[in-house]
Amino acid sequence: MSHANCKFLWVNRRVLREGLAVLLLFVLVVSAARASADPVIEVRGRMRLELTAVERHERTVSVGGRLMDEAQTEPMGGWTVALRVMAVDAAGGETFVFGAAMPTDEDGKFVFRVGSLAQARYMLHLSGPGDSVYAAPAPIDREVDLGRRAIELHLLVPAELPARSVTLPVGVEAVALDRSAASNAGEAPSEDGVAVELDVDGVATATVMLSGGRATTQLALPRASAGKEVVVRARFVGDATRGPAEVSQRVRLVEDAVLTLGTDTTRAVAGAEVVLRGRLTFGTRGVGGLPVAIHVLTDGGDTTARTVSTDPTGAYEARVRTSDGVRAAFQAQFEAADAKARSLPAAHSEVLVLELTRGFSLVDLGSRPAGAALAIAGALLGALALLRLGAWLAPRRQRARARGTTPVRASPTATLRSATDQRVAGRVLDRERAFAVAGARVRLAGAAESLATDARGGFDLGTLAAGRYALEVVHPGYARLVLPVVVPHRGAHSAMEVRLVPLRAAILRIYGAALAPYVPGDARLGLRTPRELALVARFAPPRIVAELRRVVEESCYGARGADAAALGRVEALAAEMPPPPSST
Repeated sequence: MSHANCKFLWVNRRVLREGLAVLLLFVLVVSAARASADPVIEVRGRMRLELTAVERHERTVSVGGRLMDEAQTEPMGGWTVALRVMAVDAAGGETFVFGAAMPTDEDGKFVFRVGSLAQARYMLHLSGPGDSVYAAPAPIDREVDLGRRAIELHLLVPAELPARSVTLPVGVEAVALDRSAASNAGEAPSEDGVAVELDVDGVATATVMLSGGRATTQLALPRASAGKEVVVRARFVGDATRGPAEVSQRVRLVEDAVLTLGTDTTRAVAGAEVVLRGRLTFGTRGVGGLPVAIHVLTDGGDTTARTVSTDPTGAYEARVRTSDGVRAAFQAQFEAADAKARSLPAAHSEVLVLELTRGFSLVDLGSRPAGAALAIAGALLGALALLRLGAWLAPRRQRARARGTTPVRASPTATLRSATDQRVAGRVLDRERAFAVAGARVRLAGAAESLATDARGGFDLGTLAAGRYALEVVHPGYARLVLPVVVPHRGAHSAMEVRLVPLRAAILRIYGAALAPYVPGDARLGLRTPRELALVARFAPPRIVAELRRVVEESCYGARGADAAALGRVEALAAEMPPPPSST
């Protein structure tokens, strides 16, 4: 190969390399420009559109709603919402009539005012935009017939139901979604005579007629295992004055859950370890391998001490260190997140309270025996003086409360209006900690069917006929409660607050009331342990006191846990206590 040919090849290779470099640079520039033009969208939240009212006035129709954060349920102010109104003909075709967009106010609300529309069928299309933080909300397509009033159905069913249940309590409520000029003037439209069809998993089960816009009934449930979900649907086909409406809700079938917590000791040294035992059961069986969280309850809040797993029988054991105060309180919980992952209901035990004592070290006292002795003597004298002062200042009502039970406040909403209210509804709460009791069975005495409270502890028996009733409320782990109800009333029973007493608290209260007449200086009655009460009860029958103490310690502080049988035994033994001698 000649020198000229070699030079030609070398020059061409250099040109080829430079050309490839220029092409690669051009590709990078174009990619960067495209990336800057189409940035990656990172969505961290979602919004929810709500249509709250379609109101017909004399010359206009207003369409109102809200835009909410789906996760935080907070209003989304300053966002744009668009509305398109399409006329619907007999064949189902749509023709554009009106379109507009407007921002929401600080409460996330918006109201569109549409010019006069003929009394015909229309399709409302509501939509909203998204951005790099929030995804666009799901659009709403709602058909309204301005020749007929639009209503919305609501289902009142529990979110969870025991799998052994054969019936499902259902409440149906109809609410006017749109209002005419007459209703705007103050005349509320009546939803009487609305026939609602109910079905479970697509099988027609019952038809109810609404009275005052509400109705309650019991639906037969198909046999199903725990973990399965059934779909309850309510449907109104419409009539001459009201348009059709439909709503559905899922109900999860679960096992009955009972979680106990106890210990072998009634007193412990502050800061020492105590052994807590219990059992987690579903129905009649225990399940192994489930996490149980042991919570230490303090004045500053709840702290999780540790989490243990149940053995094959559902039993568990945990060693937890006590606090430095005068009492230690514990509670076991099968958390809702773990329960949902295993298609089981969440559960929590009653609160276990232990009396704490202070321990002293002889090694520490040996360094300064005189000072330590003086400190101990001063502490004892000060404690004795405080106890005497507390007994002298204690009001008489505190002693009366120690001997008896505190009445349940069940009807806080009574008014001075005439007795015309026939609705019976309210909430069931735990009397000790005031949290809602879900799944409690509420029924009228003598009735074969009962209603389960929802996640907020709410229940609604609907409108009852005039008369006197006994309202019975039961739930595992709580004392049975029966309340008198008179219908009609003055609003006293339409928003009841029923507080159930935990079995452990009821047993301890009966035990203290039985021994109170035999205990001198009963101002400290509520601070004594069962053992201390038995030791200081003068002239009390030893046999009955010993049996009472055994049942109370086994049910309230042992691994057995409190139950209805223990409560009945304590009540029977307390009834056998004779009156104290007059000398006491």
